[in-house]
Amino acid sequence: MVLLLIGLGVAAAAATYGTALFPFGVGVAIAALWANGVLANFRGDPQQAPNWAAAISMIAALGAAILVIAGLIVR
Repeated sequence: MVLLLIGLGVAAAAATYGTALFPFGVGVAIAALWANGVLANFRGDPQQAPNWAAAISMIAALGAAILVIAGLIVR
């Protein structure tokens, strides 16, 4: 699941490459990588993971999905 979320962020950056949306795609990819890295520290006890890291991960996934669609439309 983690690789899917990070991969979606990378796909957003790749889909928006060469457009004005590229900085947002890179930002979403970095946010997904960072948030899932924080969550990976709590694999032994996921109930102790901070809610803000999970929220950023979900927002980054949603933003990445929107940017992938937008990047494909703009091209």
